[in-house]
Amino acid sequence: MDDSDIIGLFFSRDERAISETAGKYGRLCKSIASNILKNDSDAEECLSDACLAAWKAIPPARPDDLCAYIARITRNLALNRLRSSKRKCRGGGTDTALNDDILPAESLDTLVESRRAAEVINRYLYGISAEKRKVFVMRYFFCDPVNDIADCLGMSVGQVKMSLFRTRKELKELLEKEEIEI
Repeated sequence: MDDSDIIGLFFSRDERAISETAGKYGRLCKSIASNILKNDSDAEECLSDACLAAWKAIPPARPDDLCAYIARITRNLALNRLRSSKRKCRGGGTDTALNDDILPAESLDTLVESRRAAEVINRYLYGISAEKRKVFVMRYFFCDPVNDIADCLGMSVGQVKMSLFRTRKELKELLEKEEIEI
């Protein structure tokens, strides 16, 4: 079933929309959540929560890209769950270095500033080579391990690490130039 049909099921409030979404994008979403949470049962819960969140959001939302929409929901839910568990135990965690290294601080005063930061980051990502963008997105959106990125893209681990280092450095310089708090 294609995305427009699934979105149609959401709009008609047909519960098959949830099972179709889980069937089509469940593996991707579970992979994203697993990479962040490092726990299969928590990843499975994130998938369920993501499908429920999509059910609640569609309608009125009408995503242009259902895959990106459900992946983003899953990622945000997994990150929220990770933050919550870190608050509870105040230790441990996973390597989501981008959040600590170069993304704007969580203390941004307004939604406008965070949207501006997102625009700058997106503009930067569209301006770099496709390979550098793939490496960056695989690492910092999908939270894939460096070894998996290297295998997937036919690169050495060192090449992936160097690409990430240089991309982070360039992005950090751009954010500072744009006077976005990092």
